[in-house]
Amino acid sequence: MEKEKSPGQIFAQIGDFLRGLPATQQALLLVGALAVAATLFIFVRMIEEPKYVTLYSGLRAQDAQELSSRLTAKNIPNKLGTDGASLMVPADQLDTARLETAAQGLPKNARMGFELFDTPNWAGSDFTEKVSRRQTSAFL
Repeated sequence: MEKEKSPGQIFAQIGDFLRGLPATQQALLLVGALAVAATLFIFVRMIEEPKYVTLYSGLRAQDAQELSSRLTAKNIPNKLGTDGASLMVPADQLDTARLETAAQGLPKNARMGFELFDTPNWAGSDFTEKVSRRQTSAFL
């Protein structure tokens, strides 16, 4: 039965093995180890980076930068989209960012969503008339 080796003996054995290799094999082994370490580092960095989602799109470049600086002042991480007209925030910060910008009345010119229903349309449209008719008939 072989006696169990201590960690010091194992490292000494590995050192003897490496010293016994020719210089080219030592260099290749070093390059391979560095490549593995770099790959692991890149994967860990990719995992740590949060997933960014679009907060607003269709902004003017100046408005997007102003909105970005306001979010940064509120400690909400953000970045401009590649088109320069959209603003992105981490997915877990989306609701906070929307509430923060809505409280300030921003943005003024982004693509409209449910904000369309905030302003009354006195002239009406065919769609709103049909919705009104359905609502009133449902209550009768």
